[in-house]
Amino acid sequence: MKPKIAVDKTGRIVIPKHVRDALKIAPGDVFEIEIVDGEIVLRPPRGRPRVWKKRGVWVFSTGVRVTSEQLEKIRRDAYDERHARIENPEGE
Repeated sequence: MKPKIAVDKTGRIVIPKHVRDALKIAPGDVFEIEIVDGEIVLRPPRGRPRVWKKRGVWVFSTGVRVTSEQLEKIRRDAYDERHARIENPEGE
């Protein structure tokens, strides 16, 4: 059985939490809306990195899986870049 949602008097609907969580929809997200064969189609934004808090920890997602080796390289590159700026703040 599919869940049903109601439209309030101002035309708003509430997307159920399990759907928002599954699609990582956050407050302020903007959707594309289209009518296709008499149905409403909402498309959440994609193609931009997303940051959200999950169980008290900030999570960043690009939508692409990253291996632990790739993640370690990203972390190391960011560390090296930050320390290079500290050692040479004027870019000399």
